[in-house]
Amino acid sequence: MSLLMLVTGAHGYSRRLHSAARRRAEQEGHAMLVVHVLSGSHYERQSLPLRRAIQDEMRWLLHVMLSPSAGAAGDTVVRLTVDVREGDIVDELMEAAETNRPDVVVMGTRRPDDQSQVPGGEYSRLLDYFESNSITVEFVNLGRAHE
Repeated sequence: MSLLMLVTGAHGYSRRLHSAARRRAEQEGHAMLVVHVLSGSHYERQSLPLRRAIQDEMRWLLHVMLSPSAGAAGDTVVRLTVDVREGDIVDELMEAAETNRPDVVVMGTRRPDDQSQVPGGEYSRLLDYFESNSITVEFVNLGRAHE
């Protein structure tokens, strides 16, 4: 079975990204791996039990957001796995791809108004990794935050 890896920051404007990935998985019969990386100084300052609770809640939230009872065409995602990680975003995404060997990665376009995104050079490193490993990347235009 083929695998679609969805890279999500789980922001409010990620709905378009999630819908596009779920639709593609349903239409093409992909299993779907959802990868979200928690990072940043605010998160890292939290106690270990609180960080684990945040991870559990994010895993639950993403599972609920991405596992509808049926798709638009009446199909369902064959398999949905949610992988919530912590650490360096690019390193963790490359590790997830290395471990799971997806056929396609679906991710949002860079948003110039979002300061929480991966810096440009690191973003390029991630894209170079996908290309050098022959992993197709599909970009979804996320639009503006209020859309």
